[in-house]
Amino acid sequence: MYNEYFGLKEEPFNLAPDPAFFYASEGQTEALARLQYGIELRKGLILLTGDVGSGKTTVLQTLMANQKSDQKTALIVNPKIVGNRLIQNICREFGIELDFTQMSRADVLNILYEYILKKSFYEQNFTVIIDDAHELAMEQFDDILLLTKIETSTRQLLQVVLAGLPVLYERLKSPELLPLYQRIQIQYHLKPFTYSDTQNYILHRLSKAGREKQDIFKADAVQRIYQLSKGIPRTISIIASNSMLYAFLNKIKKIDYKVINLSTDESMQAGADKRPEGPESRLNEKFPPRIKYVPSRVRRKRSWLKWIWIGVVITLILIGLNILAQYLISYFNLF
Repeated sequence: MYNEYFGLKEEPFNLAPDPAFFYASEGQTEALARLQYGIELRKGLILLTGDVGSGKTTVLQTLMANQKSDQKTALIVNPKIVGNRLIQNICREFGIELDFTQMSRADVLNILYEYILKKSFYEQNFTVIIDDAHELAMEQFDDILLLTKIETSTRQLLQVVLAGLPVLYERLKSPELLPLYQRIQIQYHLKPFTYSDTQNYILHRLSKAGREKQDIFKADAVQRIYQLSKGIPRTISIIASNSMLYAFLNKIKKIDYKVINLSTDESMQAGADKRPEGPESRLNEKFPPRIKYVPSRVRRKRSWLKWIWIGVVITLILIGLNILAQYLISYFNLF
């Protein structure tokens, strides 16, 4: 709706995990590099965790978009719906089209093993990626353990990437899943963006959407977005998109912190100040240091303390003078 108004060719803050809009922050880049390393070197079980909206799915989609010709990937995006048909779905993702209804789990697993073993002679590398893996049921974890055992005496034939919320890591550490936990060779946790990442993320997506000038969001607006989003990419996109819609409807060309406040849900603003802290800065500058405000009552306490010390010093001086006077009087009385 607002694309033409702001000179954009497409929606800059679409929530779809489009690899074309992937922003290579330090954390996202390291996550992608670790996944690529683990797959190429056949490390077996790989774990990626992050909070809701931290960009896990975008990293996975970018990984798949950049996979090599000898790599083949099976993506499972909703393990809860798949249920006890996890291995059957993986087979279908790899192109094994059979009627699995009358087959046992062991039979299906054996078919998958023979298929991968045969293809491995042609140096093909197979990977299973399970998104939202924190929703896996206990029996599905048993299936994953079996998948990690598809190997020869010299190398791993099937790599498994589990991506999910931090609770996934806690579940894997439980005694019941210890055999699977001990097979994790590479793991990474996606952290929220820094202020600099938030700023560059917004500029990057606007640039990808066709905006030549990076002057839509004022510095205080970016600060406010960072403050409200806490550096979560999905939340940044939602706030930025809503503010652009509000600006379009109200014929505003430059978005400041007031527009962010007016276009953002009140529940998201709960507990946050209406104006970002610190002095204003230009875009592409580092996040300005926050100024700590010292209440006036603290200053009054310090001023009273000063006068107390002055009083003590004056009292000591008077006592000293009194002692000196007594000494001089007694001295002259001797004569």
